[in-house]
Amino acid sequence: MSTPLLREALRKRYAFPEWVLMEEVRDAAGFSGKRSADGIAMGMWPSRGLEIHGIEVKAYRGDWLRELKDPAKADVISSYCDRWWIVAAPNVVNIDELPVAWGLLELRGQSLKALKEAPRNENVRPLNRHFVAAMMRRVGQIDAEMVRRAVDAETARMRKQADEHVKYEVERRTKRLAEVEKHCAGIKQACGIDLMSYYVDTEKAGAAIRYALEAHDVTQGYTGLVTIAKQMSRLVEQIDALGPLLPAKADDKKEAA
Repeated sequence: MSTPLLREALRKRYAFPEWVLMEEVRDAAGFSGKRSADGIAMGMWPSRGLEIHGIEVKAYRGDWLRELKDPAKADVISSYCDRWWIVAAPNVVNIDELPVAWGLLELRGQSLKALKEAPRNENVRPLNRHFVAAMMRRVGQIDAEMVRRAVDAETARMRKQADEHVKYEVERRTKRLAEVEKHCAGIKQACGIDLMSYYVDTEKAGAAIRYALEAHDVTQGYTGLVTIAKQMSRLVEQIDALGPLLPAKADDKKEAA
């Protein structure tokens, strides 16, 4: 399970305008910060209490077990939060391993499901300016991150669309080439002309094929035979008309003498 999938599900759960989600928030601005949280979400609706939720993301069992070795380090930031959540991939966190004050959100499909509700922190510490400054710094970067994610998503969509178009064109042209090769093979078998050869004179081959097709059309059926008969009749008439102009044969000269 990858961390980006968990973060994407986290963004869906803490979506604007109900929430503002700030990722990778330190406990203080600048180099004075010592601890960080994977996410801080602040509610925007007064009717729901304007709560602040702290979040740690765990994609792997080993990462979670390292967290359990020193859970108190989370108090630096969790003390400012109304609730503290672990967002985990399936089979990473066992519910009975959770500290009492922590809740568990586990990824199910593309959404997060609360397997253990995070109890409200009744001793939440007032925000100090250092922590507020750290949150404001991340808020200032949210727009840029949203634009980058939108650009990345649109780029991926366009790339997929282009890939699908290329695949379609390759399949279409490959099919068309196969049809052309089949037709050329038939012509080669019928008349010996290999239209796929680099050395064939395509102009002469085309003229020969065109002539054969026209002759084939003329000689088909009764109409074709009538056409041939008419042509032959006209030819005979023309030969007869030329008779007096033709040289006399030897036998004809003897009879004339």
